[in-house]
Amino acid sequence: MSTDNRTFRSKLSLCLRTMCAAMIFVFGFGLIASVLIFPVVKGWSDWLVVLSGYTVILAALVLLVTSVRLGWVHRFECMLRAIPQRRFLIALFGVSLVLRLLGIMIFQVELYGDPAQNELMAWNVSQGLGYIGYKGPDPHWPPGYVLFAAAIYTLTGRFPIALAIANCLLDSLTTVLVYYLAGRFWDEPKARL
Repeated sequence: MSTDNRTFRSKLSLCLRTMCAAMIFVFGFGLIASVLIFPVVKGWSDWLVVLSGYTVILAALVLLVTSVRLGWVHRFECMLRAIPQRRFLIALFGVSLVLRLLGIMIFQVELYGDPAQNELMAWNVSQGLGYIGYKGPDPHWPPGYVLFAAAIYTLTGRFPIALAIANCLLDSLTTVLVYYLAGRFWDEPKARL
């Protein structure tokens, strides 16, 4: 291979690596910026939604920090490991449910945006009217949650607190499922954390 050919290949390789590094940097910066901005965009003027969004981001950061062995983290992991599995699952579900129910009791939540549209769709479906939103038929909304909420409304009538309680139960079950999913990627203490 000639010297010119090797020089060309090394320059091409350097150019490709530089472009890849720049793309990774741009993508990474965009991803981080979008994660940090999302709670503000989604919450609009509702400080509780913004706060809960940043709480989720903080939880993810805590999980990343636990990958580094810190003394207090290790002690906390040992404490979590000592709790029997069945008791931990009951406690996880119970704490999650209590926190959500407290949120319902303490804060007067006004539905707007997607939640209001989903609630209206659920009521219409429970009444046999189908997917009718504020502006008429609207088939683009995902059916899963609306059908779940319509089943609750069919049983209770248009009683939003029943739907909120059913959401609390579903959310608490989701917390347990997230724990099981985390157990696929991390060891038991980190999954519990």
